Amino acid sequence: MVVLGGRLREKLFAGRPAVGETVRIAGVRFTVIGTMGRKIQLSNYFTSDEESAFIPHSAAGDLWDTRYASVLVFSPVVPSLERQARAQVLAAIAKRQRFSPTDRRAFMMIRAAGVPAHPGRHHHRPSRGCCSSSAPSP
Repeated sequence: MVVLGGRLREKLFAGRPAVGETVRIAGVRFTVIGTMGRKIQLSNYFTSDEESAFIPHSAAGDLWDTRYASVLVFSPVVPSLERQARAQVLAAIAKRQRFSPTDRRAFMMIRAAGVPAHPGRHHHRPSRGCCSSSAPSP
């Protein structure tokens, strides 16, 4: 199953209904179960959500190496507790991945505004050409 961003849906289906149709991601067929409406996005990670396809993490693990997460998005329950929440998330990941939470090179956290909390050594690149439609042309 896959959920398509609005622009990607338009690109693949040119206005035709997408739900129930099939798309290919990395050569594997996925059934479209939903599409996203237009949304205002103040920041993004690799590309806008409108141009993205969303599949279950378990399916992504069959296609790509997902042993190590490249992106984790979280938001504190109370915005005024952001600093404490960031420290807790970093400590939990450091413990699980066996690195020191004080090692600024081990992990990069980015604030909601897109400004790095502290520079890290890892830079992520977007994946290109994720999807193709197997639906017939109109």
